[in-house]
Amino acid sequence: MNEDTDTRTLEAQRREQRFALFGAVAILAGLALIATVMWFAVPTPPRDDLGPVSDFPPAEEPYEVHANNHIYFVVNFDGDLLVLEAVSPSADSTCRALWIDSFSQFIEPCHGSKFTRTGEWIWGPAPRGMDRFGYTVEDGRLIVNRWQRIEGDPHP
Repeated sequence: MNEDTDTRTLEAQRREQRFALFGAVAILAGLALIATVMWFAVPTPPRDDLGPVSDFPPAEEPYEVHANNHIYFVVNFDGDLLVLEAVSPSADSTCRALWIDSFSQFIEPCHGSKFTRTGEWIWGPAPRGMDRFGYTVEDGRLIVNRWQRIEGDPHP
């Protein structure tokens, strides 16, 4: 009878060990699954490299830059940079503003809105000035973060 009790105790210990091992493996697999989902679920911020800052010396007219299917206007005021969104802030608009040298202003041809060189609203149906983006200079290159969109000031 004593031998029978020892066998049951040994079987119970083995069952507990298997259960603990299975539980540990299940926890590790769950953590790995969570880490994998988080890796792919959290998008990387969209950033566009517009090129070396030296490509944008101070000038009276803005520089039009195409990067990753986006169009930007880079304005340099004696070393102070401003990155403007080329698409008009008009509601439901995909129309892009154009720089007109003879007027020294942006004109949005679809609705007729006009903006200064800094993107401030002058005239037209646009509800605000041109949107701009936050940027950083990394290793001498102008990097735009599209998640840092700053809406233009509303017009009076």
